[in-house]
Amino acid sequence: MGIFLPFQRPTLGMSFQSTALRLVAIQRRPFCLPRIRHSDEREISAGAFPSSSTAPNLKDVEAVAGVAKEMLGSGKERTVAVSLPDDVAMTVSLRFDSLPSNEAERVALIRWRIHQETQCPQGPSQLVYRVFPQGASTCVLVAVVDQAILDQYVEMFAFLDLLPVSMSVESLALFDWFRPAMHSEGDVFFAHRSRSLLRVIAVHQGCPVYVRTKSLQSGEVNLLEELIGTIQYCHEYVGAASVSVASRSQLYFIDTRGGSLADGVFGTVRTRFVVPALTTNQEVELIPLGWEAASVQVLKDLDPCYLPALASVGVM
Repeated sequence: MGIFLPFQRPTLGMSFQSTALRLVAIQRRPFCLPRIRHSDEREISAGAFPSSSTAPNLKDVEAVAGVAKEMLGSGKERTVAVSLPDDVAMTVSLRFDSLPSNEAERVALIRWRIHQETQCPQGPSQLVYRVFPQGASTCVLVAVVDQAILDQYVEMFAFLDLLPVSMSVESLALFDWFRPAMHSEGDVFFAHRSRSLLRVIAVHQGCPVYVRTKSLQSGEVNLLEELIGTIQYCHEYVGAASVSVASRSQLYFIDTRGGSLADGVFGTVRTRFVVPALTTNQEVELIPLGWEAASVQVLKDLDPCYLPALASVGVM
């Protein structure tokens, strides 16, 4: 899910995090899986990139551009796909009885609902959405990014003489990328942990019906408790029409913090846990997502922190 410009498909994907820039370069070959031919990472100085959905992200555009230029080297690529951190976007799921067929009217209706049901600022913004028909109604998964924030990234890539062909939001690009690997006859939950956020998307009959975003910047968090609480909320407040009470659900989990932060912690091995306090105790199978589920040939021992950069290319 991304904001697109009508140019050729990029082979470079770049992801932004509060502490680092990451790059992957892929090679597309006829009748073969894409292959990652190069990856790189550069640290960003503290405070240079305070990602936010309401304030400018790049405190020093030229300084961050300098880091990116060092990482890109002397390559001849002039287009890039960009993964923005989850912090920059407000993301929600909305249900409609019907949507206008006219694009402008549809966008206007979605914007109106967002402003009615959230604290989204009223200023200029880019709205990116995906429509999921569900019986007599329609679910819409939508992200809103402040236009001033997007303009900063465009300015930085202009400094690099690069064209950002697409800009995607981290969790939504990963959700799109891994959706073919998420198989279940019951409910599915997709959870993504980054350095600063935990984002969970509840899916019922193939449609995302609920999104929860939990800030992790205040300190350590008990992930199991957060996931159990999110599933309980879905059942109790989102409603039986949106989330079933099947005896077993699957939760697909991905941790893209990178390095030692993601080593040996919850969510790295396939396991099961029970969600109490529902009509009946519900068993949830947690299934880690990683390179083995990505439809790409991977460099040996590549860290999952590069997955957002890859998914940004994959949204094309």
